Amino acid sequence: MRIKYGDVMPEFHYDTPYQPQKSFQELTLGNTPLAVIFLANFGHPITRYYLAKYYQTYQEMIGCRLAVVVKSKPQVISAAFPPGAIPFEIICDPEGALYDYFEIPTETNAYKYATLESLKILRAARKEGYKLKKDQPQQLPLTLILAPGGGVGMAHYGVTLTDFPEDCLAIQRTVEHMEPGWMEEWDQMAALGFVAPEEGQNWMELDEPAEEEYLPEEEPATVPAGDPLQGGWQDNTAELLLDFTTLSQPEQEVAIPRDDLYNTTGEIDILGSVARQLGRNDML
Repeated sequence: MRIKYGDVMPEFHYDTPYQPQKSFQELTLGNTPLAVIFLANFGHPITRYYLAKYYQTYQEMIGCRLAVVVKSKPQVISAAFPPGAIPFEIICDPEGALYDYFEIPTETNAYKYATLESLKILRAARKEGYKLKKDQPQQLPLTLILAPGGGVGMAHYGVTLTDFPEDCLAIQRTVEHMEPGWMEEWDQMAALGFVAPEEGQNWMELDEPAEEEYLPEEEPATVPAGDPLQGGWQDNTAELLLDFTTLSQPEQEVAIPRDDLYNTTGEIDILGSVARQLGRNDML
């Protein structure tokens, strides 16, 4: 199902790099909306680049929370980053079950998924040793803004690798410019005992709310106590996120859709091909 405004996120249990089987519904509860961003695996250069930007700007985000979904095993991340290093929730979905359920597409045509920003990121990663692989589909992003309880206030399926909020300030601006009163509508539905509709049914089409009372719980903590942005090894987390050599075997590599994109050394050169197509010789 392609999720949309007015839907309710289903309840499911997920693993973080440090805790197994957490409740997604509990994650959504609180007094502020939750932004959920689906990216590629943790080792992908696009994912690492934007996680670093989220890390650097997280303290500036007011009135919203953040969770990022990645196609990675929990131990891949926990081996590189101790608990508390990343101050927002990381949801691990190595099998891509959520991606399949919400029909988040992949793309193999670089001329469709590439942007100037993504070309710069991928080229920088390749210079650091990130390997490119032929014919590997690229995971496109999905951005959700959820009301407490899981009501969908916004759902945006990205059409390029960078078609999602660039940092936490962009997430906050997105929430601020959403339809006025959307949170109040969901609060009213919750107070009336609203429960999630069946698949394909929209909450705005329901005439009678459920009779059971719904009482939101306190917002759960998603990171260990203390300031995760201060002290010791945590000070260089942003740099580690940008270091593409910290994960030696990326779980999903960069797509190369055609056979004629090799440079003179025999290395696949999709970035150079797309840059030439866009007329950006300065990026070659």
